[in-house]
Amino acid sequence: MFSWLRKTPPKARSCACVVAAAKSLFSAIYRFFLTLKFKNKHMPTSHILTAENRSEVLKPSSHARVAIMTPVDDSGNSQLCDRWDKPFLARGVDIIRVPVGTPGIPEILAGVDGLLMPGGNSNINPFFYTGIYADFDDQDIARDEYAIELLRHAYDIDLPTLGVCRGMQEMVVAFDGQLMKLVIDKYDHGYGYKGLREDGSLCLKTVDELVHPFIIEEGGHLSKIYNRKALIAEGFDPDEPFWTNSTHHEGTTVELWNDIRSRKLRERFIIEARAPDNVVEAISARNKTFFVGVQPHFEIEGKLHQMLFDTPKQGFMHFVNKHQRSRTLHLIAEKGPDVFRNPP
Repeated sequence: MFSWLRKTPPKARSCACVVAAAKSLFSAIYRFFLTLKFKNKHMPTSHILTAENRSEVLKPSSHARVAIMTPVDDSGNSQLCDRWDKPFLARGVDIIRVPVGTPGIPEILAGVDGLLMPGGNSNINPFFYTGIYADFDDQDIARDEYAIELLRHAYDIDLPTLGVCRGMQEMVVAFDGQLMKLVIDKYDHGYGYKGLREDGSLCLKTVDELVHPFIIEEGGHLSKIYNRKALIAEGFDPDEPFWTNSTHHEGTTVELWNDIRSRKLRERFIIEARAPDNVVEAISARNKTFFVGVQPHFEIEGKLHQMLFDTPKQGFMHFVNKHQRSRTLHLIAEKGPDVFRNPP
């Protein structure tokens, strides 16, 4: 490779290297400005992925896109509140809602820059972590199966992923961890359900009430996001754990985490945060860009939400946007700058 350089005089060789470097730099700048051009004047959208709109929704895009797994009822109707979309739409990010059971997971995730696994009012069936099926009312077997498949593929391709509440529990189960019903002792981890309305919805004011301290372990994503300097800037006492909301009757604990049955989970994940009673409150995958699960509802607007999403070089949106830039440049290099233009 570059054998012609070895046959040229040193001065000419130096000039050739400078020219080659300049061309490479110009090409990189050109591609960067192409991405900016395509991002200008973009109004973010939210679509529920269907068989009818699949080709349109999944067509190549230069804009950041996040997939949100969407639970469905027995009739196939979406069962996800708009609040899950809002954090992304407010940041100019397109949303693709992926209903449970939608086929073609590899194709879907190849065209997005992040994955959000939301909370929900159902619990994961113990069959998926003990092998013993249990019959109870608040279950969603279809979601359990689909979430596990979705998370494992996102993990394999290192897609920036955030799991919230049930979404974190799905991470635990997808990678061979254990869950348990939580006993109300000093802290009621299911406190948010006190705001349950007759129509099955939850009062956000109750869901977002502070229930217990959130103790962050060193060495993970959250210790960098909620660092001492950042906490002081947001008005928190850096010497005391901040408090968070809590809306879950099940979860995992430090004791379960260290159990022999969770050995495979420990090999891939670390504990990011816990409550004083040793209920695990956040986890992340080792050696992945951003694969984080949190039990608190940090999708709700507030200082803790903003820090998790927007902290420079550490927050979820940093990694979503970084993935978008990489995906865009890859598509331009592979198919040319017209790849994002609509046909006449």
